[in-house]
Amino acid sequence: MVLNYSERFLESLYHLWEDEVFCDIRIRVGDQIFQAHRIVLSAGCDYFKAMFECGLMEQKADCIEIHDMDPLVFKNLLNFLYTGKVYIKEDNCQDLLAAANMFGLQEIIDLCCVFLKQKLHRENCLGIYQFAETLACEELKMDAEKFINNHFLHLSKVEEFTCLPVDLLVKLLRSEYLCIEEEHQVLQAGLNWVLHDPSSRRKYIFDILHQVRIPIIPEKQLSDILDTCNDLSTKVVIQKFVQDFRLERQVSLKLHQNRIKPHMLNPRKSARKNIFVIGGNKQSDEWRWSDGVTVPTVEKFDTLTMDWTNMSDMQFPRSSHGAVVLNGQIYVVGGENDSLICDNVECYDPAADKWSSLPCLNYPRCGLGLCVANECIYAFGGWVGEELGDSVEKYDPETNKWIIDCIMPTPRHAMGVLECGGLIYLIGGLDADETDLTSVDSFNPVTKEWQQLPHLKVERSHLGVAVLDRVLYAIGGLNHSEGDLMSAERYVLDSDGWEEIAPLSDKRSAPCMAAVNSHLYVIGGQKWTDRFSSYRHYCSNPVTLDSMECYDPRTDVWSKLPYMPMDRCRAAAVVL
Repeated sequence: MVLNYSERFLESLYHLWEDEVFCDIRIRVGDQIFQAHRIVLSAGCDYFKAMFECGLMEQKADCIEIHDMDPLVFKNLLNFLYTGKVYIKEDNCQDLLAAANMFGLQEIIDLCCVFLKQKLHRENCLGIYQFAETLACEELKMDAEKFINNHFLHLSKVEEFTCLPVDLLVKLLRSEYLCIEEEHQVLQAGLNWVLHDPSSRRKYIFDILHQVRIPIIPEKQLSDILDTCNDLSTKVVIQKFVQDFRLERQVSLKLHQNRIKPHMLNPRKSARKNIFVIGGNKQSDEWRWSDGVTVPTVEKFDTLTMDWTNMSDMQFPRSSHGAVVLNGQIYVVGGENDSLICDNVECYDPAADKWSSLPCLNYPRCGLGLCVANECIYAFGGWVGEELGDSVEKYDPETNKWIIDCIMPTPRHAMGVLECGGLIYLIGGLDADETDLTSVDSFNPVTKEWQQLPHLKVERSHLGVAVLDRVLYAIGGLNHSEGDLMSAERYVLDSDGWEEIAPLSDKRSAPCMAAVNSHLYVIGGQKWTDRFSSYRHYCSNPVTLDSMECYDPRTDVWSKLPYMPMDRCRAAAVVL
């Protein structure tokens, strides 16, 4: 048996075509004419097979014409029929896909769809979705729709979004899987689309409003959105719609009837934020200090149902590490285990409930700060071996590498790090002398510039930090003079300074913290059992906490939540 016969046969056909030997059909595409063999075209493409069997003039014609096609694209398709090879590039992929769709060449369609899926990004996803819908490429359309849902908040603010056809806009706003923070952002996106051309788009306002879950938007957020609406007619329609909706709901309650669709009363699935609590340290006041255990466990808290669920463990136990969310994946970086500082990095896919390894940091780090800015991950300071690090490392998913990005003005660890409005904020922590800091610095990841901001009112290290509506929060922590803290403060960006807010219900240091649906969640942490000692007095023993608290900025009130399945401190929390 000759194993390479099919390859040799195909190669011979190619050379016959290339030398125009035995060609019996000419094909005009634009201003070019291509020679080919009817039998090869018919064998490789049902379009040509049907054409040459139909009994019409093309069956006997010496020359046929293909309209509305680029000659280079057709040559690429013809090359595929003779060789099984096709050349796909960014500048020809969509034309090639359209042509393959016309000729029914499924192999090329599949290859082009895979190529476009790999090239999806914020600047082209809306266009690729509409292109895939036109050609009925369902899998590509689904991939583009998923990408749009995941990046909805960004896309809703770009010019291309305001040019969407109304039917596509309504479909997107209806999706259960929009990755939003709060429902008012859906209303704002729809309103921005209308206000782009109010005279011709007012008539669609009801189509848009019926996709918005009005009952779960707080009154103040509705009022703020209406205040920014500069089209009076649109504003009046929205006000009337909201009024009628609330009246309908009141009637439903009085009649004990569910006259409003249930999904309109609940957050969207992708907005029903879960808090993932990752790793950390577990300690008991009955144990010796050396008996503390670093854990690899991961627990998920559903902020809607208040239920806890165990997820897959990390590959390595770690505490004093960092964790962030980027492109729907959870990245965990650095930390320590049994006094060994880690440089390893792992990534969690929530859909598969699976962890995988990524390239390591340039230096092992624990007590570091971690955040995402401009689609990259930044790791700040922390202990690097026996020294306190002042370097900043940057990870770009595109290159899959960590690089040293810049140097911090003050080496520190156990600080809070967060991003807001394109800037990164470093809050409190400890310096190389183990001095508690009140300093707050902002870092511009584009210009690499640092700027000092107003100091905290209280020295804090091992604190919880979060950002909500352009307000920075510093919660709990500890310092040398007071030990564990229950005090809390906030800073409205660009204001004069920090201000105190209601204190926690209990003292806690090294908690993890998350901002979800206009509330702050403070989770776990530790508390020293001797109320007269600070963490400098190693004779005393800390105990890890399994309690949680939730803060409502509108009322300045903390409320207690269900206990965690396991007490822990120095963990990391992310929202997904």
